[in-house]
Amino acid sequence: MGLEPIGTDANGYTYRPFEPGDEQAIVDLHNAVWDGGRTVEWFHWKYVDAPAVEHVPMFVAEYEGDIVAAVGFAAYRMWGLEGAGVGALVSDLVVAQSHRRRGIFSSLFRDGVARYVTRTGVPDVECPDFIFGYANASSHPGMQKLGALDVEPRRSFHQIRRPRYYVQDRFGPAAARVLGPVVDTAARLYLRRHDPASPAGITVRRHTDIPAETLATLADAARPAGVSPLADAQFYRWRFEGPRWRPDATYVASREGRPIAATITRTTTEAATGAETLSLIHTVPFGETTDRADGIGAILDRVAVDSPDTGFLRAWNPVYPDRLLRERGFISDQQPPLSWITGPDLQLVAFELSDDRYSTADLQVSGPALWSLDK
Repeated sequence: MGLEPIGTDANGYTYRPFEPGDEQAIVDLHNAVWDGGRTVEWFHWKYVDAPAVEHVPMFVAEYEGDIVAAVGFAAYRMWGLEGAGVGALVSDLVVAQSHRRRGIFSSLFRDGVARYVTRTGVPDVECPDFIFGYANASSHPGMQKLGALDVEPRRSFHQIRRPRYYVQDRFGPAAARVLGPVVDTAARLYLRRHDPASPAGITVRRHTDIPAETLATLADAARPAGVSPLADAQFYRWRFEGPRWRPDATYVASREGRPIAATITRTTTEAATGAETLSLIHTVPFGETTDRADGIGAILDRVAVDSPDTGFLRAWNPVYPDRLLRERGFISDQQPPLSWITGPDLQLVAFELSDDRYSTADLQVSGPALWSLDK
């Protein structure tokens, strides 16, 4: 990967950092390519008001004066054995439909990284120490060509509570009306056989807000190997209070009045079938403690009780231990029947930028903590 910014290439594309006034054009491009839900308010929350850095970590490609592509490097403060630093999550990549298949993403990404490495056009003290991303099957080969280090794959685990929605999606509403009661009954029987006793002596409280101080205390209770987010109260007040994808609830497990684990959840609804999926999107502590597994197990049980009509519960390995999920009837998307329906999941990749802070060895063991930032 070249270390000098590209500027303007031979095809007339100009690559540069974000400038004030670009917000609306970037938002409009996203809404034209993806969906209509992004706003300038969202952009300011994620990139302007983020607490980790003062500059706006966004790079754009222009063609004949119009922004035709953009990529964000959402910045997070990180903690490792070498102290505090900054990690940047590759985010919100967008390329206009009429400008695809011209190598714009690779050039845009390369230009942004080069500006961070050479400190060209960005504040020296705010350059990230490493970049990471969640690559899907389409973007993973390109990330590898750009020098990405494969850190850890993600497997999605689903507790299938209303399989009629799978039938409806695959075979249509008529089949769901006939087969729905049968497969839903089979699912209930299956889950009854996967109903372990909840850990003793633990209470779980459901919060409709974000208890930032409690979450920050738990995040600091056990630091895992490698690099992990520096998740203080400021982080929680910002990260989960944005204008998009707000969580539904926070579950805090306590033993003898002392918080031992917490999980944030969010429910989404599938437009085509109306199926609700409740996702467990973030949990702390990041590292292992004596009580962590018991706390998470009790939270999983409480979430299931609170969601009797939800079609699916979803959690991710490596954030949630396999054992706890399998005991409760969660099935990996890497095994039937989910492997028949879903495609490959995501791969966590990383790019080491700094020679004096987080090493390749640090990044290779940082998967569970970095996956905690996935929405």
